[in-house]
Amino acid sequence: MTPLHQSDRDLLRKYRNDSLTPDELTDLREKSASTDDDRLLDWLSSDADDRDTTITDADKRFERMKTRITASIGIDADTAHPRAHIMSGRARATVAAVIAVPILFIAAIYAGLVTVPAHTPVTYTEITTTGRQNTTLTLPDGSTIIARGDSHLRYASDFGEKNRDIVFSGEGHFDIAKDASLPFVVSMNDMEVTVTGTEFSINDRRMADIISIELTSGNVDLTSALTGQRITLDAGYTARLNKLDGRITVDTIPANLRADWRKSEVAYDNVTPEQLVASIEEYYDITLGRQITDRINANFTGTLPYDDLPTVLKVLNRVYGIQVPYMRRHTDTTD
Repeated sequence: MTPLHQSDRDLLRKYRNDSLTPDELTDLREKSASTDDDRLLDWLSSDADDRDTTITDADKRFERMKTRITASIGIDADTAHPRAHIMSGRARATVAAVIAVPILFIAAIYAGLVTVPAHTPVTYTEITTTGRQNTTLTLPDGSTIIARGDSHLRYASDFGEKNRDIVFSGEGHFDIAKDASLPFVVSMNDMEVTVTGTEFSINDRRMADIISIELTSGNVDLTSALTGQRITLDAGYTARLNKLDGRITVDTIPANLRADWRKSEVAYDNVTPEQLVASIEEYYDITLGRQITDRINANFTGTLPYDDLPTVLKVLNRVYGIQVPYMRRHTDTTD
């Protein structure tokens, strides 16, 4: 460190003792304005070294200098340093004019001795859907989610800037805006889904034992929270994660069965009785009476709502002429 001139040391000593005259304050301002950053840091080090040895923590040094500066300016007549009460109006104006000097020292202390992350506090947006109807949500990055009732979504205020991470539970159809540099991550209790831009649906009912994901376009990476198993799912396939053992299995999506989230319905094209029953059971988390497959002796073509079980049962009764018994798999599921 380059030694300070005695005149500089005198200025700093008077500054610390709060005994600078208006002219000396002006001199200090001019010196700081014409001094490069390295030299200013030398001044700072000298200032810190010359303090009494009980103040070794940088934060405490910063607070001490800030308190002195606030007092010397004399903003608050009740709490200002006593010298402020005897200064003339002209002297006060001079002190105000050279306020840049103490601010400069505070900035140097902050940059040189105290490491403080430059960020704003992170806040969170939480959305909960209720009822049977679909709700369309648009995220800050332009991605859209069509969520069914009893779904929950949470994301941070820096979403789209530093990350595209969300926490999700329930049922939803995701249309993700493409951004290869910032993957879109959906975190659930039992699985994590990572994408860069694609379209898929998630069925993660709170009490169900299975999470299912159907991929419409693109591909996604799936990771089991329990086992760490990771797979890449391609378009046209569906993955199911068993929450009990954490295993993921993959099957093709039947070409004759398609869900339209925007219309809240499933389209069936000549599906077998077994396919029809399995689809209804999955969408409504119910178990249909096994005798139904014995009574249905023809394939089914048409559309059924996936958010209105009474209507589904009425349609099956009208088409096949039978009453359809069923049992809830979980008591917290509602029609």
